[in-house]
Amino acid sequence: MKSILIVKIGAIGDVVMSLPMLSWLKKEYPQAKITWVCGKVVAPLIEQTKMVDEIIEVFENRLLAGSFLQKIFSLLGLWKRLFWKKFDLVLTAHPDARYRLISMPVRAKIRRSWDRRAKRILPVPGRYHAREYLRLATGVDGIDGPGPEFPKIQVPKIFEKPLIVVAPGGAKNVLTENAQRRWPIENYAEVITYFSEEYQVVVTGAISDEWILPLLPAGLFTNFVGKGSLLDLIGIYQCADLLITHDSGPLHLAKLAKCPTLALFGPTNPLEFTSSSEAVDVIWGGENLPCRPCYDGKTFAPCKNNLCMKSISPQQVISRALLFLKVFAQR
Repeated sequence: MKSILIVKIGAIGDVVMSLPMLSWLKKEYPQAKITWVCGKVVAPLIEQTKMVDEIIEVFENRLLAGSFLQKIFSLLGLWKRLFWKKFDLVLTAHPDARYRLISMPVRAKIRRSWDRRAKRILPVPGRYHAREYLRLATGVDGIDGPGPEFPKIQVPKIFEKPLIVVAPGGAKNVLTENAQRRWPIENYAEVITYFSEEYQVVVTGAISDEWILPLLPAGLFTNFVGKGSLLDLIGIYQCADLLITHDSGPLHLAKLAKCPTLALFGPTNPLEFTSSSEAVDVIWGGENLPCRPCYDGKTFAPCKNNLCMKSISPQQVISRALLFLKVFAQR
């Protein structure tokens, strides 16, 4: 295997979950040249793995959510850089067939992609997505497939312990906003108030998450919303005793930092996004709701009240967090 092309644009959490492909590919084909087509936001993260030889960046807003002309010119720009290049393996890690257009001008011996319409669909619902990305890379399904191994990301530490990090926003990418994934902001406020008595509490998020700040208890946390890069966030999570968040990008970035995480789920299936081998404790709300999970990989069922997430109380999160902190303090 001499050359490999990976097409994985975003979002942040999805890109993190796809990184075990790199670990496996570099072990299996150490001399192979790997090219990755990705969004500009995640490019520094991919570069930091030290496993990719060439990164081709694309402006996600133009390619995915721009005007018709912006989409066309973005695609043509990618085609210009890829035209007639030869690859032994092309991996398109998106189920939407339109992403396969990106690699159309290249010559390839083998092409694989996520595909929900195939006889053996990829990803299989309920399976851990990191394993499904590996199935894409290896072409091996079942018990003989390798387990996911995330690359080591080394970044400078930003804070010192004892530290609790809370990520109340997120659940948003270029194409969609999935507010159904979020735990109510007023519940996060109670958790911050409780832990601020003994811990430094840091709140992280993107610039688009600044709406949460007026709803949180002023003066009880260090604000890191809209500040720093993805690598800075990993640096924060490396210092943390615990991250508390829901199904969003920070949950996955914490995997790279080996950060103990309390993850809050409702409409999505935690088995698809977490693994028992990781330092993640899950609270899955809405146990008695017949509609849980309601996310099918593309859309959510119509829901006005988000009862599954609301059923998780602040007291439940605080109790579970204290227990989790005690367990890790003994390790």
